[in-house]
Amino acid sequence: MLAQPPNAAVSSPSSAVDACFAHLRRAIVSGQTAPGQQLPPERELAQQLGVNRTTLRSALTRLDAAGLIASRQGSGTLVRDFRRAAGPELLPELLQQTADPAERQRMCDDLLLMRRQMASAVLARLVAGVTPRARATVAAAVDALARTIESSATTIDLAEADLAVLAAVLDATQSPVLALCLNPVSDVLRHSPTLRDAMYADPHSHLQGWLDLCDWLAAPDGAAIARMLAAIDERDAATLERLAEQS
Repeated sequence: MLAQPPNAAVSSPSSAVDACFAHLRRAIVSGQTAPGQQLPPERELAQQLGVNRTTLRSALTRLDAAGLIASRQGSGTLVRDFRRAAGPELLPELLQQTADPAERQRMCDDLLLMRRQMASAVLARLVAGVTPRARATVAAAVDALARTIESSATTIDLAEADLAVLAAVLDATQSPVLALCLNPVSDVLRHSPTLRDAMYADPHSHLQGWLDLCDWLAAPDGAAIARMLAAIDERDAATLERLAEQS
């Protein structure tokens, strides 16, 4: 039986849908409702969750679009295998629901690996050249990160400032594909305090990496990409070491 989402009964219509969606998504990702399992009929499920059927249907529509359930005529609503059907936007929830420290470490390793691979693609796209306006935007974001670091900000603020630089760099590529592929990794940083703290324990190393990128953008050179990726690899290795120490 699925428990009632927190505050579902007293939320506004939109937030009630959000709470219902998040609650059901969590149940699926955690394995509380297994792949192939049929959800209770709408009326029964709405009663279990303490929401009206309109709210439930809206939440189910979002779950269907996310690849987490499938409604079939005559068969009801079935839970899908999210590992086969869902997209990378599920990564933050999956990391939160992973309790085993070793598995969480492997997931973080894979996330950082994916980010390095994407960084390689971004640099390859930028080597063709960047407009002066885009370079100025990136430089302004790097300056904002430097000020954030000097203010002794929290890792939440550091992460947001760092991600703002990343957003400026992605805008410089003029590639919505690269931006959409990196968004899930950014969401993981926003929602995972453990990974965020490990990544930004040495914020000056991130700043130096962005400063090197700013210099490189003035005259992009393909031969220097390997060196820049090696620096990212070193920072990621340090992050993983910190995570292992916390486990």
